[in-house]
Amino acid sequence: MISESYKETTPLIQSTNITIEPGNKFKEKYLKFRQKYQTFFTAFILCSLSVLNVTDRYVVSSVLIDVQHYFQVDKSTAGLLQTAFLLCYMAFSPLNGYLGDRINRKYLLVFSLVLWISSTLLGSYVPADKFYLFVLSRCLFGVATASFETIAVPIIGDRFINNIKLRNKVILIFCLGSPLGTGVSYLIGIVSKNVFPNDWRFAMRITPVYTFIVLLTIFIGYLEPERGAVSVDEVDSTEEHFSINKRSQSKHFLNDLKILFTNKTYLLLIFTWTTTLAAYVGFSWWSPTIIDYSLRNQRLPFDIDDIKTSYSILQALCGVLGLLIPYKASTYLKKKSIKYAKTDCYFMSAGFFASSTLLFIYLSTINFNAYFSLCIYMIMLVCFNLCWVLEKNIFLDIVQPNLRSTANSIIIFVLHLLGDSASPYWIGLIVDKCLRHQNQDTMNTLLHCSTLSIYPLVFLYFLSGTFSLAMSFTFLNDKQNVQITY
Repeated sequence: MISESYKETTPLIQSTNITIEPGNKFKEKYLKFRQKYQTFFTAFILCSLSVLNVTDRYVVSSVLIDVQHYFQVDKSTAGLLQTAFLLCYMAFSPLNGYLGDRINRKYLLVFSLVLWISSTLLGSYVPADKFYLFVLSRCLFGVATASFETIAVPIIGDRFINNIKLRNKVILIFCLGSPLGTGVSYLIGIVSKNVFPNDWRFAMRITPVYTFIVLLTIFIGYLEPERGAVSVDEVDSTEEHFSINKRSQSKHFLNDLKILFTNKTYLLLIFTWTTTLAAYVGFSWWSPTIIDYSLRNQRLPFDIDDIKTSYSILQALCGVLGLLIPYKASTYLKKKSIKYAKTDCYFMSAGFFASSTLLFIYLSTINFNAYFSLCIYMIMLVCFNLCWVLEKNIFLDIVQPNLRSTANSIIIFVLHLLGDSASPYWIGLIVDKCLRHQNQDTMNTLLHCSTLSIYPLVFLYFLSGTFSLAMSFTFLNDKQNVQITY
C-alpha cells in the first residue's frame, strides 16, 4: 500500500527541502550540513529536553522539606506547587496542540525554552515571604512544558517516518527522560544540600544552563520536518473487521475532535494515561519524603544521604531497565509474526497490574524491613516504566499524522484535569488530616500518615491495567483505519 504525504498549505510551515542559492559556498555547505544531520539534531534536541524537563519538574520535590521550611507552608500547600504547574500545563496544551498542527513547530520550541529557562531561574530568587511568586514561576514553567510536550512526539513521528525501527529507538531514548530525569532531580537535591546546606535554591539553577545549550542547538541545526506522512505495516486483516474512516484534512478544531473521539483506542489511551499519571506523579512527588521518613525512623547504621543517593541512582537504572524490557520483547515478537501486533497492549496491562500489586506490598513493608522494601521498590520501578515507550508507539500507530499535536494536547489536557494535577495535593491533604488525628508528632507517625495517603494509587494502577487490556480489542481496527485513509 502506498502512502501519500499530507501537504500543509500554511506559509509558516518550513520544509526540510531548502533551496540553496548559488554563489554562497559557506551558506551552501552550512545548509547541506544541517540537512545531512537532521536526524541527529532532532534526536539530540528532543531527547535532551525530555530529560531536562522531567528533572525540572521534580527538582522541587527533591528539596521539598527545605522548601516547606523556607516558605513556612504545610504539606498540602507544598503539594499545591505541583498542582499549579500541572493545571497550567493542562490549560495551555489544547492551544499549543492546535498551533502545533498548523505552524512551524520551531517557533513553539523556542518560545517554550525561553519561558522555561526564565521561570526556573527567577523562581530560585523568590523571597521567603512571597510564596505566591514561587507558585507563579511553577505555573509559567507549566506553560513552557505544554509548548514542548504537545509537539515532541509528533516531530519524532514526522522526522523518522521512513525508518520505523529508528523512530522506535528515538522514542525509547526520549522516554528514558522520565526515569533519568527523576533520578537526576533527586541527585541534584542531594548535591545541592551538600554544597549549599542552607540554600535549597541552588538546586534550581543547574539545569537552565544545559537548557540554554539546547536552545542554541535549535537555532544552529533544527529544521522543521514535513508533516503528514504515515507508515504502513502489514496487519492481519482477517483477524478483525476493519472499518474505514474518511481522512481528515480539516482546519477546524471541532472537526478534529470529532474524528479523534470516534477512535476507541484513542479514548482508552486517554483513560490509561490519566490513571497512570495520577498514580505515577503522586508517588514520584512524595516518594523522596517517604523514603526520608523511613530511613530516619528505622535508624539504619548508614549515612542517610548516601542511602538516598543510592535510591536516586537505582530509580534511574530501574527506569531504564523498565523501558528496555518491553521495547526489546515487543520488537522481537512483532518481527516474528504479525499475530503479535497487539503485544504492546498486553505488556502495558501486565506492567500496570504488577505495579498495583508491588506498590501495595511496598507500602505494607516499608515501616518494618528497609532491605526487603528496597528490593520491592526496585522491581516496582521497573514495572512503573514498562508503559512509556509502548504508549507512544500505540499513539503514533492509531492517530492520523496531521492530527497528532491536537490529539496529544487533548490527552495532556484530560490527564492533567482528571489525573495528576490533583494527586500531589490530595495526597498531602490526607497526610495533614491524618496528622491532626494523631496524639504524637513522631517520625513513625509521619511515616504512617505518608504511606497511608499513597494507598489509593494502588487502585489507580489497577484501573490502568484494565484500560490497557481493553485496548487490545480495538487497536488493530483503529491502526488499519489510519493506514487505509492514508
